[in-house]
Amino acid sequence: MAFLLFYFKFNPADTRIPFPACSFKAFTGLDCPGCGGQRALHSLLHGDVLRALSFNAFYIILLPFLLPMIYYALRSFVTGIPVQNNFLFSTKFVIALLIFMFLFFVFRNIPQFPFTLLHSDF
Repeated sequence: MAFLLFYFKFNPADTRIPFPACSFKAFTGLDCPGCGGQRALHSLLHGDVLRALSFNAFYIILLPFLLPMIYYALRSFVTGIPVQNNFLFSTKFVIALLIFMFLFFVFRNIPQFPFTLLHSDF
């Protein structure tokens, strides 16, 4: 909860606050699949879904799948109850996730419209 409160209060786009930068982007100049995720989270916590999508659409679209995964993983860790076999923890889902992540990475680094809409530099 403190994590969410921190991102609600502080804007990662504010250069006066030292948020961690993407080392992949620093070395290559390319946006990784996670670039813009901190700014997207901040915008989402403030209810600005369209701005959050502009920072990192993959992150926002993936969030409804990640939240149950995090819940089940934490519940399993805390209580010892094993995670039930469901689609979110299946090999097919993980493979599909990796394929979509790779495609998002490729498409967001193509410097032609409409792919430029996927860049995180807004």
